[in-house]
Amino acid sequence: NTLYAGTIGAGVFKSTDSGHVWSAVNTGLTSSHVRALAIDPATPSTLYAGTSYTDSSTGGVFKSTNGGANWNAANTGLPTASGTSVSALAIDPTTPNTLYAGTGDVSGTSVFKSTDGGVTWNATGPFGTGAVLTLVIDPTTPTILYSGTNAPDPNHVFKSTDGGGTWTVADKGLSSTNTRALAIDPSSPTTLYAGMVGSGGNSGGVFKSTDGSGTWSPTDLTSNTHVSALVIDPTIPTTLYAGTDVGVFKSTDSG
Repeated sequence: NTLYAGTIGAGVFKSTDSGHVWSAVNTGLTSSHVRALAIDPATPSTLYAGTSYTDSSTGGVFKSTNGGANWNAANTGLPTASGTSVSALAIDPTTPNTLYAGTGDVSGTSVFKSTDGGVTWNATGPFGTGAVLTLVIDPTTPTILYSGTNAPDPNHVFKSTDGGGTWTVADKGLSSTNTRALAIDPSSPTTLYAGMVGSGGNSGGVFKSTDGSGTWSPTDLTSNTHVSALVIDPTIPTTLYAGTDVGVFKSTDSG
């Protein structure tokens, strides 16, 4: 029944009645531009917010240990230049003190890793220009993770098999340089979906991989649809949803 929503310009909102009523929960949050939220799977009252730096606000990652009632900055080691955004967050499901933050700024795009619950961060690899917009972790092998970016070059999905130590390009078959969403099938983690935004003559839509991002193929939701969110039903993984610029789409046959 408890949900959180991150907004651009109004901070974090919380509902405790399945979304019927929402209240702002921003005490200690110095940036109102919230790009990402992640909840600790072992301790749901602990959550993290990824925010943007602006000329008038200090952003980065913020942490709450009381369900959003209070927030504290958790930014040591993260870039602090104006214009920097933390657009993606992912928490290791087996070791929740390990988490990853996807960033983008004028100096480049990186994933940062923390092994102490956000107290300190270290860069795990630059990806050129653009921003890391999505991060997902293999639920059975958490050292495997994937990142999607909006880099203006062809390298826009990356894979790490060593907990972010090294990254390799994993975008064979994708037709856009703007990956806004990634989702992993919890019953078969080598099956992934990528939500793309069309740009520069490249088509958007949803793409699917069944070999751990080795190759990708378009699904039925293709053409110029801009996909910015993907969710897989955890109990019926053949059912998934895509949030697009023209509404929400549903598939009951794995795309």
